[in-house]
Amino acid sequence: AKRFDIPMIGNSHGNRDFKPDELDGLGKSFDYTFILGEKERLVYKQICDEDKLLKGGIPSNDSLINVDSKDDYILVITNFLGNHSAGTSLYPNYFDQNFVNKSALVDLSRYFDKPIVVKQKTRLDDPDYNKNISYIKNLFPSDIDVDVITDTDNIDNLICNSLCIVSALSTLCFKPIQKGIPIAMIKDSGMVGNFYDSNSLCELDKYRIYESIEWQQENGKDKKFIETTIEGGLDFNSTDKYINNIRNII
Repeated sequence: AKRFDIPMIGNSHGNRDFKPDELDGLGKSFDYTFILGEKERLVYKQICDEDKLLKGGIPSNDSLINVDSKDDYILVITNFLGNHSAGTSLYPNYFDQNFVNKSALVDLSRYFDKPIVVKQKTRLDDPDYNKNISYIKNLFPSDIDVDVITDTDNIDNLICNSLCIVSALSTLCFKPIQKGIPIAMIKDSGMVGNFYDSNSLCELDKYRIYESIEWQQENGKDKKFIETTIEGGLDFNSTDKYINNIRNII
């Protein structure tokens, strides 16, 4: 591409911790890079050419505008499971019996009278998903209705059918935040990155989780967070922002 003077545009892997080496490839393997929004621009303009930073939001989240919200279950989004030896060394709040107990998911299920759906993360280094399904279900008492989802053709519906969500830190968390679905994101379960100032970020503690969910139920979506974090996220028009950036380059 460089030989023929063709501009190369990089894309973010997703929510990442703010580190200088995150954009090491800018000016080397790619000429421009998409970032999620204004928050990342303010950070990265200090270490690279601001004109090379393109605020593109998350275009795939625009489809949320067409999905109705329901309250069918309590959704739990995992990162590493407790039976994944390598993953448990990265973040202290991995999904295991301690996580289930401290988050009081069982109490939450009984309080709202809703079943629990657990979304396990697919991993190339841990392909035995049936083993993990058994592991997850065994963390809950037999009288609690628990379903485990590994892959889904419609992640938007999985999110939007949730009454509330307890989640490891993940790019997927932007979906419920944009949709206004109460979510408690657990610290020390993944990369914080753009979530550092979110009202949904809380300790692995049942009282903090309850408080976070109740606050969001009463106050609705965090519009300020969405505006500063995801370009086009509030109006679900990130696709337009993304495409217009490409048009300006070509």
